[in-house]
Amino acid sequence: RNASSVSASAETIIIDNSTHQVIEWTEIYGFFTPESDYIQALWEDVKPGFFYLLDNTPSLKIDIEVTAGGTKAGNKIGLNFVCINWSPRLSTLEKINVLTSSGFIVASASTIPAASSRELAIEFLLSSDLDETGLELKIGNEFTG
Repeated sequence: RNASSVSASAETIIIDNSTHQVIEWTEIYGFFTPESDYIQALWEDVKPGFFYLLDNTPSLKIDIEVTAGGTKAGNKIGLNFVCINWSPRLSTLEKINVLTSSGFIVASASTIPAASSRELAIEFLLSSDLDETGLELKIGNEFTG
């Protein structure tokens, strides 16, 4: 509840006693188009929850280092992925995978604990020239990607 949404026409008090208050909102106009005078009050209401939600949101940072390279068919490609779990509260629920554009899993890392990292090294031979076909790899799991 924020100052821009407080109005008698926007809410109905269901219970109001010494221990708690239950309010039914009959409209949510104030959250989507707050009055400019109340923007700061809205942010102060939302800010504590925002940081809590951010801490509980899966988020990965991926750094990639090329350890072997080439662009022609038969060349060996080496990549080292450093997967950092930015969430201070959540571990990844599923393994982190490196996949081809068609969904084939090239490599898998274990789950990553909260505020930790894992390395994932892969090597493979190019089946065709990159200037003709390109190469697309995806990294993530069912929740991040």
